[in-house]
Amino acid sequence: MLVLALSGTAWAALSGSFATSGALSKKGTAADGATDVLLVGTDSRNDAQGNPLSRDVLAQLDAGSADGELNTDSMILVRVPNDGSRAVAFSLPRDSYVSIPGQFGKGKLNSVYPGAKAMEAQRLVAGGDADPRDVDVRSSEAGRSALIETVQELSGIGVDHYAEINLLGFFNLTNAIGGVDVCLKSAVDDDFSGAHFAAGPRSVAGHDALAFVRQRHGLPLGDLDRVRRQQAFLAGLSHKLLSAGTLADPVTLSRLLDSVKQSVVLDGDWDLLGFAQQMQGVSGGQVTFMTIPTEGGVSTAAGDALKVDENEVRQFVGDAIGPKDAPVVATGPAPSAIPVDVRNASGTGGAAARVVQILGAQGYTQLRSGNADEQAPTSAVVFGPGGDAGADVVARALGGLPTRPDSSVPANTVRVLLASDYRGPGAVPVASDAADSAPPPPPQPPITADGIPCVN
Repeated sequence: MLVLALSGTAWAALSGSFATSGALSKKGTAADGATDVLLVGTDSRNDAQGNPLSRDVLAQLDAGSADGELNTDSMILVRVPNDGSRAVAFSLPRDSYVSIPGQFGKGKLNSVYPGAKAMEAQRLVAGGDADPRDVDVRSSEAGRSALIETVQELSGIGVDHYAEINLLGFFNLTNAIGGVDVCLKSAVDDDFSGAHFAAGPRSVAGHDALAFVRQRHGLPLGDLDRVRRQQAFLAGLSHKLLSAGTLADPVTLSRLLDSVKQSVVLDGDWDLLGFAQQMQGVSGGQVTFMTIPTEGGVSTAAGDALKVDENEVRQFVGDAIGPKDAPVVATGPAPSAIPVDVRNASGTGGAAARVVQILGAQGYTQLRSGNADEQAPTSAVVFGPGGDAGADVVARALGGLPTRPDSSVPANTVRVLLASDYRGPGAVPVASDAADSAPPPPPQPPITADGIPCVN
């Protein structure tokens, strides 16, 4: 939906052509005027109007029969600044074990929508509603409302807009654009998802695209690797649309519009043309995909889940979108022009990787990370010849670290030394009691739409 927004023509043609939702009871109030969008992918076997998909369509999707269950397999929260300069997308793993507002207590994130939907459906039927289509549409609204409220509590930011796409919409969309380029590090052969791919680059559409983003069995990190797959797919999609002028092709644009009409739900108050104008300046390198931090697997009453420190998640999201009091016009070189080498000099595992994630979300693209040769007593930003202006920019981004020249650093390069005293954006939180959970996964660098990343 975000990349379609790059074409005002597309949104003008779409207006009034798709299902709308009134689930947003109140919108976010970002102080800087930023727009926060919740993107949701479901495995619904109904279309956006509540009509069951035919057997022939289900067979094309390789989705099995309609069993009455609905899962939100993909949830992504996107922050777009008021000036449209960049977009940061936070993937919310479906198995995250989170607090659920209201009467649900605590559970997996992907249980929120179907749980609220089922309760509302029961209430509607008990109240005499005998129209399955009406029950599906109205109960889905309850599911969306509950999910929006939960995501707002988890992330600490308000949701301004909502977009939902189902299996059929995803299938049709990927066919309409002629496939999306992706890349795998290793060959996969998974009967559960239908993913049977060789290693290396390839283009996927339709059934293969669904299999690519849905596989989790046989992957080293399970659902977390599936999240990376989804990010890589969206990066490839954005790269194609932003770099190849796809949206300028009237034939392709017409196919895109036809493909989403039956399968996409948007909130009814979205000024689509205004949002399209807001997005006009974004480029592939300024679309960043990240995953909220998790603390490893844990057994719960809801089954195996991912342990989540919700305070840490809110801090992580806040660090990635930048300080609220950031200057409107920054001085010094642009982040994308500064080579930055982040070194872990603290002895704490994952310290450099976490900071690289945050810098990547703030527009830094020339990033490296690793361990320092020795531990440092205090954190600092050091720079080689010609790197003083860039060092000042990086130091501000990391909470005002001290800077100093260092002849061992290459010319025009900035090196960040993270000691145990570092408490700025991306700092590793104080370890919590993780006796009941598996070790946390290593932090992954953010994916951008500036190319086609290879993933597990």
